[in-house]
Amino acid sequence: MPVRGGALTDPDVKRDLGLVCDVGGTNCRFALAVPGARELEAVAAYRCEEFPDFAAAASRYIDEHARKRKLRWAVIAVAGPVVANAVAMTNRPWRVDGAEIGALLRLKSVRLVNDFSALAAATPRLDAADLRAIGDVAHAAGGRVATSAVVGPGTGLGVGALVKSERGTLVLPSEGGHAAFAPSDDLEREIARVLSGRFGRLSYERLLSGEGLCNIYDALARIEAAEPDPLAPRQITERATAGTDPRAKSALDVFTRVLGAFAGDVALMFGAESGVFVAGGMTPQTLLVFDDAAFRARFEDKGRFREFMQRVPAWIVTHPHAALVGAASLADEERITLAIGA
Repeated sequence: MPVRGGALTDPDVKRDLGLVCDVGGTNCRFALAVPGARELEAVAAYRCEEFPDFAAAASRYIDEHARKRKLRWAVIAVAGPVVANAVAMTNRPWRVDGAEIGALLRLKSVRLVNDFSALAAATPRLDAADLRAIGDVAHAAGGRVATSAVVGPGTGLGVGALVKSERGTLVLPSEGGHAAFAPSDDLEREIARVLSGRFGRLSYERLLSGEGLCNIYDALARIEAAEPDPLAPRQITERATAGTDPRAKSALDVFTRVLGAFAGDVALMFGAESGVFVAGGMTPQTLLVFDDAAFRARFEDKGRFREFMQRVPAWIVTHPHAALVGAASLADEERITLAIGA
């Protein structure tokens, strides 16, 4: 499915055509792009479970969409920390290696980045149609240095940040989703007690992810001394939306409040006065039941920093392929720099 453009037909553009990829725990998404471009060509998605490894998925995409195209480079956004241009994925037993992919696909350069680094890099290229404001906080005018952050529940919980200054734009990768969960009320303390019995150390990802929503639902049932239904995240969301399962609605309410608290903490950690973008694979599923007021209440509830947080805007990213746009941005090394990793 082309995104805002279609075929990249300019002859000069064709000479620097590359592959952009967004590799999550559930789906692999691919497109063709030129460095720094917002336009994508031949967008396609595949279920990770259908392939033994990333190389097989990439080969399928090339066979189906780019066999006759000359590709020079690739930027691959992967859910996991990048070490020596390779990633051992956190939520899938894959190892993605840039050198191996380059040799397989005969590319001059392959760059691996964290998936939320790509999302952070995309944010300056998103417009109003790609975002939905959470609350009515106006976008603050940036000073000499402007910092924004991205958080996102999906198969896991991603975090990244973007710093813009007179010297250029810098992307900051992070594994902040694995920070320890801090409950904020009696119900969350009970949920934490139940889940700590299962997992030991309890990270935010254990609640703010697809599996995390199931964990919340399961914990609520056990707090009620009931046997939980073995539901998938989408089923919980559908029941909450339809109003057929009060426990599913409660689970989404807890999820939203915890997400607001976590997003606010991330804003404080990075000093993200320019705002926080909420992205990730779960976002489209939860939009129909997303409680803006509950999110903002926890987002702003930061004690002595409440007044500061009341000025920080937040948005839900609705662009379907923002990470691919960000991967293309990261191919333009003159415009944007990745702080850590290859």
